[in-house]
Amino acid sequence: MKLPALLYNARCSPLPHMWIFSILLLLALAPLADAADYVVSLSGDDRNPGTAAKPFRTWAKASAIAKAGDKVCGMPGVYERDHIKPVNSGQDGQYIRFTRCTDESPVFTNPIGKQVITIEKKNYIAVYGIEADGRGEYKQSNIDHFCGIEGDYIVIENVKFLRAKGYAGCQFEGDYPVLRNSEIGIVGTYCDPTTPKGEDCMRGNAIDISKTNYALIEGNYIHKAGHSLLSASDNTIVRHNIFNNDWGHGRGYRCCGISANHRQNKGAVGSAIFEANVVLYTLKPPTSKGNVMMKVEGTYQLVRRNVLAYGWGVAFQCAVRPPVILENRENHIAHNTIYKLGAAYSCNKYGEGVLTGNVIINNLFAEITGRAGEEVHNKWGGHLFKSNLFTTKASSPNDKYVDNYVGFDPSFVSTNPESPDAFRLSPASPAIDKGAFLAYTVGACDGKKIKVTDARFWTDGKGVVEPDRIQIGKEVVQIDSINYREGAIALREPVECEDHTPVSDPYYGKAPDLGAYEYVPGGSEPEPTPGPEPEPTPGPGPTPEPEPEPEEPKVRMCTGPTIPASLREEFWERARQKGISSGRLLRLLIEREVGQ
Repeated sequence: MKLPALLYNARCSPLPHMWIFSILLLLALAPLADAADYVVSLSGDDRNPGTAAKPFRTWAKASAIAKAGDKVCGMPGVYERDHIKPVNSGQDGQYIRFTRCTDESPVFTNPIGKQVITIEKKNYIAVYGIEADGRGEYKQSNIDHFCGIEGDYIVIENVKFLRAKGYAGCQFEGDYPVLRNSEIGIVGTYCDPTTPKGEDCMRGNAIDISKTNYALIEGNYIHKAGHSLLSASDNTIVRHNIFNNDWGHGRGYRCCGISANHRQNKGAVGSAIFEANVVLYTLKPPTSKGNVMMKVEGTYQLVRRNVLAYGWGVAFQCAVRPPVILENRENHIAHNTIYKLGAAYSCNKYGEGVLTGNVIINNLFAEITGRAGEEVHNKWGGHLFKSNLFTTKASSPNDKYVDNYVGFDPSFVSTNPESPDAFRLSPASPAIDKGAFLAYTVGACDGKKIKVTDARFWTDGKGVVEPDRIQIGKEVVQIDSINYREGAIALREPVECEDHTPVSDPYYGKAPDLGAYEYVPGGSEPEPTPGPEPEPTPGPGPTPEPEPEPEEPKVRMCTGPTIPASLREEFWERARQKGISSGRLLRLLIEREVGQ
């Protein structure tokens, strides 16, 4: 499978301590000295003790006895009428782990209950390195769902799940789930011109995390869902993924929904982060006049540094739809690149509710066709639409175009998604240094705390990922925590600044660039290079963040450091052999980092 090169162009924020986060996760998953290892093999027998010499025959048997700290690994082969359904929970620092024994993944098909992974009110479970294949699309698939998960601290990593009936390929419910570095696709069914009237179509979400809190969806390739590739809700962090909903035949439906949908989650509010993703190909279903590439609904949603390309309908849609969506306010859409869609932004009100205060800033809208209606449909007002670049102007201009750039060619190096330079700005691009600043300081700053006009352009990581780095005047510092209500940002390093100093993501040159990627001469950007401080101008403004030092190709994938699977087992085994406890090993690692 060849992935579009755009994955390697994702927004990168060099995080000096991010490797410690990866080690912490590994230590949390590492077994204790008294933990058991069980082996599953097609040549085994469930009456065996589950050792390498005498393995179990089924994952179901191993799932029934595995306890906190235990590891279950499966030998290669195709496992039918089997599933992973743990009876016990793990504990903090003692995950129950289900993984592969070799570099070749075990493959599940026709599982018990038509579901590969079932976790019912269990916590601290990790599944790594397995595959599932329904062996047919939609009603021909022998898998209804890849995973149905209800529990906290569940990790699904490096899996490949293809062909499920749906409605959801994987559905999560609980706090702090992780889905990372996996491929999930071909879920449900789409419509094509040959679909008989009344036949099922546009059914199936690939990933449903609408009932979670603090989910991390990172580094995945998610493709072909009959309805949506992703449905997400409160405090979700979605980053460095490729979403591709092209089914062929010129058909495909919605890609992503970041929505406080009360039908799915009655207490949903918002506060999700959708960043550095590549979203491709939402095409026109025959049952609809148009389509939307991404829903951004609820409150305090942050959508930044994404590429959305090649779609039929609107790029971003917001709406009030009581009783499902009651509020749509203070969502921030900044520094995205949108190419060849039917419309840029649409905001509608279908009943009583709050619809105001959304910020759309420093985005680059190129070759918007207008076939899905007005380029920007926003008759309700109350939103800030500023410093965006349009290559064309809609047929019915109005105040939405004030303080925006209209009629300019952004001058991309390439618009081919498989190119390493896709949607990068050329040296002659008019989008360079044209971005507004995202915020300004309120009062002088002297120390590790500042107040800003709008803190919702950034995140402190929500305890899930590393906090953002920001540029205050000429200084680049890392955030420690944010009090959004007061607009107060605590920093990890002290800074000095005057009142009304510009605040942005780190940038190169005189000001931030428009769109998802910051232009840096030579294509390498190991650290942000602060340019001369521009004259401050009132009002919020967006800011791009510099990208990491490229090797081959020009830019590298930024999903945070990960440790190869082959090294993880070696890491755990050496720690056990040397009698080093997880706590002691962590202290050694931290001392090493501090020493460096």
